[in-house]
Amino acid sequence: MTIPEIRSKGDDSPPKAVIQHPNMPIHSPILPSPQQRKHWAKQYRTEIAASSSSLLSTFAAYPLDSVKTRMQA
Repeated sequence: MTIPEIRSKGDDSPPKAVIQHPNMPIHSPILPSPQQRKHWAKQYRTEIAASSSSLLSTFAAYPLDSVKTRMQA
């Protein structure tokens, strides 16, 4: 969608740009703030550690297991 499609008819003024100050944090309704992320990670650190170790071991062990199975055949 282009800018002229967004503007109403008869509005020939240039679009106004939103200027974000470099020191102001950008808040999104989707992404949590850094403080919320830190709190969430601290609260669920055991689950995060277990999930990441499970993924890492699966990615490391599956190719080795495949090679072992082919060598046994």
